[in-house]
Amino acid sequence: MKRMRYFLLTVLIVGSLILASCSNEYTNLEEYQFNKSSDPKLVYADENKVIINDGEDMVVESRGNFYRLPIKLNLGIESFILTSPSGKNALIGTIDKDGSNNIAIVNFFKGSKLTLDQGVIRYVISNFYSMLPNDYYFAYTNKGSETIKLVDLDALKIREVKVNVPVNDAIGVKRNTGYQIYFESSGKIYKKLEQEEPKLVTNGYLLSVDENSNVYFYRNINIKTTKIYKVDKNGREKEIALIDKPNELIKRGSEAVIFITAATDKQFLENNIEFVNLITGKRTALSGNLNDVVPLLYDRGNIAIAFYRDGRAQIVDTRTGKIELIENFDKYVLSDLKMTLGLNVYKNYPIKFNKIVQLRKENDNIRLSLVDSHSKILKILAQQQLKD
Repeated sequence: MKRMRYFLLTVLIVGSLILASCSNEYTNLEEYQFNKSSDPKLVYADENKVIINDGEDMVVESRGNFYRLPIKLNLGIESFILTSPSGKNALIGTIDKDGSNNIAIVNFFKGSKLTLDQGVIRYVISNFYSMLPNDYYFAYTNKGSETIKLVDLDALKIREVKVNVPVNDAIGVKRNTGYQIYFESSGKIYKKLEQEEPKLVTNGYLLSVDENSNVYFYRNINIKTTKIYKVDKNGREKEIALIDKPNELIKRGSEAVIFITAATDKQFLENNIEFVNLITGKRTALSGNLNDVVPLLYDRGNIAIAFYRDGRAQIVDTRTGKIELIENFDKYVLSDLKMTLGLNVYKNYPIKFNKIVQLRKENDNIRLSLVDSHSKILKILAQQQLKD
């Protein structure tokens, strides 16, 4: 009986310490106050926190409180942001008044920033990245270069890695206390562990690498057949999906990818697309009247938002193929393109299927809510009165 009491007491002490550490996660940060001139936009959200941009200020919400992050960023509608899976880091591109681009990797919580060269823009566009592959490293290269630039996302330092073959695509991953790079050159995928020489993994084109050293890639078998595979660290290959029509890769997440597909004559006359979840192998096809805006990926690619020309939007669970129409949300008008999106993506951020973080500023207050696909409030996350 005495042993049981000691055991329960230990559990209670450990539990209280865990709760205290969670509740104090952001107590070193200054509390943030929105005002009536604030123009907040969502940057990232998950089940534990929400990151918001308000002018030059970056703000994190956690447990119903708002805190000022130790970094200032001049983000506009024309800026692009690729966040890491946890939201800790982001690749950010902004355009100055003179039209020049500023490209940097930032750590929102440390307040650190690393400026990158212009080649990274061409790299992420040509390789269809929609988010940073992981929370530890970001690798990029100038197409055809034999040098890979590996960014340590914690220290925000660049290491140049020479591989002696022209590189088109690269992914850096954490291995124990060091790093490993997977890269594609002329349709062959290699891996390189720190100072070791590159080793051939397989033939194909790189899609993703997970924390268990599984490499996801695709091969174009012929003009109308593409197969997607997984190869594990022991070299065992497994086919996980097949697309049996002409296609082109148009977007990559760490756990799902998007292909645009065409009729047998290889004419991409309509925006027919297929999501492929790399973990479950599930294929989900959408067709007919899709908008020219490529669907957006969230939660490592497990959740997507697709837009239609008639102003509708749908939320897609790429793991299971479930689809829901998004209703009763504010739309967003792209006036330059004369296009309406069925969801204002600056005010709504999906975190799970049928769970969307919604930001509203109205009636002298700001409110963060968790809503479903019909904009029904599931939970109030935080709210604050606006100051003059």
